[in-house]
Amino acid sequence: MEGYYVEPSVTLWPELFERAVGRFMTSPTLTAVARWGFAEIADDGDAGSGNNREERLTLGVNLRPADSLVLKLEWQRNTTAREAIEHGDADGVLASVAASF
Repeated sequence: MEGYYVEPSVTLWPELFERAVGRFMTSPTLTAVARWGFAEIADDGDAGSGNNREERLTLGVNLRPADSLVLKLEWQRNTTAREAIEHGDADGVLASVAASF
Protein backbone atom coordinates (compact mmCIF):
# COMPACT_ATOMS: atom_id res chain seq x y z
CA MET A 1 0.00 0.00 0.00
CA GLU A 2 1.25 3.46 -0.79
CA GLY A 3 -0.08 6.96 -1.20
CA TYR A 4 0.56 10.63 -0.70
CA TYR A 5 -1.06 14.01 -1.06
CA VAL A 6 -0.09 17.62 -1.74
CA GLU A 7 -2.10 20.39 -0.08
CA PRO A 8 -1.36 24.06 -0.70
CA SER A 9 -3.50 26.66 1.08
CA VAL A 10 -3.67 30.43 1.15
CA THR A 11 -5.31 32.82 3.60
CA LEU A 12 -7.60 35.18 1.69
CA TRP A 13 -7.80 38.92 2.40
CA PRO A 14 -6.71 38.73 6.06
CA GLU A 15 -6.99 42.47 6.85
CA LEU A 16 -10.17 43.03 4.83
CA PHE A 17 -11.84 39.94 6.29
CA GLU A 18 -10.87 40.95 9.85
CA ARG A 19 -12.40 44.42 9.34
CA ALA A 20 -15.58 43.05 7.73
CA VAL A 21 -16.47 40.38 10.29
CA GLY A 22 -14.05 40.94 13.18
CA ARG A 23 -16.68 42.44 15.44
CA PHE A 24 -18.73 39.20 15.21
CA MET A 25 -15.83 36.70 15.50
CA THR A 26 -12.54 36.33 17.39
CA SER A 27 -9.50 36.07 15.11
CA PRO A 28 -11.46 35.19 11.93
CA THR A 29 -9.65 33.73 8.91
CA LEU A 30 -10.81 32.55 5.50
CA THR A 31 -8.56 30.03 3.74
CA ALA A 32 -8.70 28.49 0.25
CA VAL A 33 -7.44 24.90 0.12
CA ALA A 34 -6.57 22.56 -2.75
CA ARG A 35 -5.51 18.94 -2.22
CA TRP A 36 -4.52 16.25 -4.70
CA GLY A 37 -3.65 12.77 -3.54
CA PHE A 38 -3.71 9.11 -4.39
CA ALA A 39 -3.71 5.74 -2.68
CA GLU A 40 -2.71 2.45 -4.28
CA ILE A 41 -3.11 -1.07 -2.91
CA ALA A 42 -1.23 -3.96 -4.49
CA ASP A 43 -3.34 -6.48 -6.41
CA ASP A 44 -5.37 -8.40 -3.83
CA GLY A 45 -5.60 -11.58 -5.89
CA ASP A 46 -9.20 -11.18 -7.06
CA ALA A 47 -10.40 -11.88 -10.59
CA GLY A 48 -9.15 -8.51 -11.85
CA SER A 49 -5.51 -7.82 -12.50
CA GLY A 50 -3.42 -4.82 -11.56
CA ASN A 51 -3.24 -2.62 -8.51
CA ASN A 52 -6.27 -0.82 -7.12
CA ARG A 53 -5.74 2.95 -7.26
CA GLU A 54 -7.81 5.95 -6.31
CA GLU A 55 -7.03 9.64 -6.94
CA ARG A 56 -8.82 12.60 -5.40
CA LEU A 57 -8.87 16.33 -6.11
CA THR A 58 -10.39 18.47 -3.36
CA LEU A 59 -11.07 22.22 -3.61
CA GLY A 60 -12.49 24.05 -0.63
CA VAL A 61 -12.70 26.97 1.73
CA ASN A 62 -12.23 26.97 5.49
CA LEU A 63 -13.81 29.63 7.68
CA ARG A 64 -12.23 29.88 11.10
CA PRO A 65 -14.37 32.25 13.22
CA ALA A 66 -12.20 31.53 16.28
CA ASP A 67 -8.88 29.75 16.82
CA SER A 68 -10.57 26.58 18.07
CA LEU A 69 -13.38 26.25 15.47
CA VAL A 70 -13.33 25.69 11.70
CA LEU A 71 -16.21 25.39 9.23
CA LYS A 72 -15.27 23.63 5.98
CA LEU A 73 -16.94 23.45 2.57
CA GLU A 74 -15.26 21.22 -0.04
CA TRP A 75 -15.87 19.75 -3.49
CA GLN A 76 -14.26 16.38 -4.27
CA ARG A 77 -13.53 14.74 -7.62
CA ASN A 78 -12.66 11.03 -7.28
CA THR A 79 -11.18 8.74 -9.91
CA THR A 80 -10.73 4.98 -9.50
CA ALA A 81 -8.63 2.45 -11.40
CA ARG A 82 -9.91 -1.10 -10.98
CA GLU A 83 -11.64 -1.65 -7.59
CA ALA A 84 -12.73 1.28 -5.42
CA ILE A 85 -10.68 1.82 -2.28
CA GLU A 86 -12.88 4.36 -0.51
CA HIS A 87 -15.17 6.60 -2.60
CA GLY A 88 -14.84 5.04 -6.04
CA ASP A 89 -15.84 7.44 -8.79
CA ALA A 90 -18.39 9.23 -6.58
CA ASP A 91 -17.90 13.02 -6.60
CA GLY A 92 -19.59 15.41 -4.23
CA VAL A 93 -19.75 18.37 -1.93
CA LEU A 94 -18.87 18.00 1.74
CA ALA A 95 -19.48 20.30 4.68
CA SER A 96 -17.90 19.73 8.07
CA VAL A 97 -17.16 21.35 11.40
CA ALA A 98 -14.06 20.78 13.52
CA ALA A 99 -13.47 22.02 17.05
CA SER A 100 -10.56 21.76 19.44
CA PHE A 101 -10.38 22.39 23.13
